[in-house]
Amino acid sequence: MLKNDKEKKNGRPRRIGLKDVAQEAGVDVSTVSRILGGSEALYSDTTCLKVREAAEKLNYRPNTAARSMATGSTRMVGVTVSGSGFLGRVVEGINEALIEHGHLMLHAWNPETYVSPENPIQKKIIHELVERQVEGVILRVGSEEFEQAYFQEIYQRGIPMIVIDREMAQFKTDFVGSDDVSIGRDAALHFLELGHRRLLFIGEKENVSTARLREQGFVEAVREADGAVCKKVDLALNTTDTGELIATLQEEEYPTAVFCYSEGLVPSVYQAIKTARLNIPSDISVLSCGNLAWSQATNPALTTFDQHPEEIGRRAVELYLERISDTEKKSAPREIRVTAHIVERESTAPAPE
Repeated sequence: MLKNDKEKKNGRPRRIGLKDVAQEAGVDVSTVSRILGGSEALYSDTTCLKVREAAEKLNYRPNTAARSMATGSTRMVGVTVSGSGFLGRVVEGINEALIEHGHLMLHAWNPETYVSPENPIQKKIIHELVERQVEGVILRVGSEEFEQAYFQEIYQRGIPMIVIDREMAQFKTDFVGSDDVSIGRDAALHFLELGHRRLLFIGEKENVSTARLREQGFVEAVREADGAVCKKVDLALNTTDTGELIATLQEEEYPTAVFCYSEGLVPSVYQAIKTARLNIPSDISVLSCGNLAWSQATNPALTTFDQHPEEIGRRAVELYLERISDTEKKSAPREIRVTAHIVERESTAPAPE
């Protein structure tokens, strides 16, 4: 035991340093610094083992602030991806992958409702991350309308920026998300294979790429099918204003299959179907995207797409690591699309006769 291991500074236990490890191992400080810094090849296995055992015995932890000053690297990544459910699982994947590679996530909560010109919290978050010298930023666009003003500081400073889930219109950046066109196409094909010919796409009033691309794939597949027609209704998330949808469902030749581009719209759609006095799935089939935990608890249980959000998070980190290793910054931005898979439950069935 070191003589001074109980000494305190400002009322707190003194931090164990390289000098303490060197004293315990019986070597000089420079040897400890090199071995713990990854240069074991310069020393014998016996010396390396002595240093490692001494560091473990003393519960030594490197001073990351000092290391950052010496190397110019903070190994911190700013993450502005907020939410539970799908986005929460994306963040889990990001965090796990960063830790595996010795990096730390600096997570800034960013409620989408705050993204507006009148309340630019997103912009303040970006300023704070830059001031803390993050080496990259992984983010999700809240509103495409205001994205340029919020993210141009990162873009102009050359900080690696990985966008997930929703595309950014103004900047060409690295992107990781779902294969949204294929999701829309596969949704339509699922209905068509069940014999449905009157289909409805439920989009979102907010201008987001996920809705646009899923609609594109959905409409393309319907157009290729003989005798199939497609209508569209846009809803706001968590809305009770479903008058247009209810009117569509009450038409004589109502759509027998509905694809909600996001599970956030499903509660409103289920309620509208109930109001229209239709039954799921005997009168109308419903399919969505997200595979959130509650989707199994709906009545009937929701058929949906699993987007593998943890994989999206991990792939975003892989892309970030590639970007910081590209010291000359010559490689073009990359786009990675993760394939989603349908999870069949009880909300879809053959078309009514």
